[in-house]
Amino acid sequence: MYRVGKIVNTHGIKGEVKVVSISDFDRFKKGKVLYYYNKKEKVYLKIKSVRMQNEIYLIKFENYDSLTLVEDFKGLELFTSERPELQEDEYLKEDLVGLPVYSTEDKLLGKVVDLRFLPTQELLVVKDQNKKKILIPFISEFIVSITDKIVVKVIEGLIWLLILLPFFQKCLMIFWKHQLLNGRLKMGK
Repeated sequence: MYRVGKIVNTHGIKGEVKVVSISDFDRFKKGKVLYYYNKKEKVYLKIKSVRMQNEIYLIKFENYDSLTLVEDFKGLELFTSERPELQEDEYLKEDLVGLPVYSTEDKLLGKVVDLRFLPTQELLVVKDQNKKKILIPFISEFIVSITDKIVVKVIEGLIWLLILLPFFQKCLMIFWKHQLLNGRLKMGK
């Protein structure tokens, strides 16, 4: 099950709905089947037509030809069972979370518990045996292979740095907040 969008409103009187995509993949094409949950029951919707209006999809579903038939769709989340086609070196978050992470020396570092998406890159959030979080850049310089486990290249000091990084970030945020509250934040040269 993949969550792909949310119906935010209706459009016009002929049964179109406005959908905001929450997927990195193009999931809204004529003929595709989506579904939503109605009291834990799946209700299937086949796309009859799709067009764009700015960043919003205007979608019409088969057998829903009037405003009154789609008015109750507002706020519904749309899902698909269709797994997207991935390019080489592309992964879904669901495939990575839960995988064990090993160093190239076959030392268990922990297990992936989440991913953080930053403007410059993604980070694997790995929890070690002591429940400490390690942030590992999801880039080819560090990721050696991904199969039923993730193997990473650990450069000297990286793990200590990545363990301490969240602590230092928290300290900086507390310092900045304190400085802002006291009105003493001064831009450095």
